Amino acid sequence: MDRFVEFINSADENIGAEIISPSSTFHVPFLPEPLQDLSGYLKIIRILRHAFPDVQWSHH
Repeated sequence: MDRFVEFINSADENIGAEIISPSSTFHVPFLPEPLQDLSGYLKIIRILRHAFPDVQWSHH
């Protein structure tokens, strides 16, 4: 979980490649089609950071 939090806080593609499966699919309520693989998840992070530029996730 800590590695995932590090990934979403940094959007580091190298970390993402370690933890996001190439076959993963992400359903986003406001997008007409699901997003695929690491590039799709990075798009989700960009969308969230555009809306909330100072967001930081944590795991306790």
